[in-house]
Amino acid sequence: MPANKIKKACSNVLERVSETIACGVIDLEQGKAVEMSHTGKFYQEEQDVIVSVMIGLFSDLKATEFSQMASIPCGATNEGVHQEEIAMSLGEKKYFGKRIHQGKGAVLLVAKKDVNIGMAWANLKSIIPTVEPLLAQVG
Repeated sequence: MPANKIKKACSNVLERVSETIACGVIDLEQGKAVEMSHTGKFYQEEQDVIVSVMIGLFSDLKATEFSQMASIPCGATNEGVHQEEIAMSLGEKKYFGKRIHQGKGAVLLVAKKDVNIGMAWANLKSIIPTVEPLLAQVG
């Protein structure tokens, strides 16, 4: 079952990186989480909000809007730019996201503010070869 393999890959990230809270795969076309693994410190309501925010940040409209704002001071244009990676820190948590599956999906990691950022990124990216082909089977 592809969803079980995705969940296992995400669980492995949580086991390998201390200070992590949740890891998952998002279907950006359908606008929903495909699978999420988490510790007991992550609730459904929080998952729904984070997935919704990540979908919004990865949406072409937001990426285009942001790239146009960022290019104004430089005098450049960034037509057709897509947000590929997201890293943000809000309050006590850090959020990491990377677009996969030709932009149709994304991997997501939520961690405490004290997480080792390099370990978080490396481990999140390490599951892409496993989960990317499975996303095509789930969708």
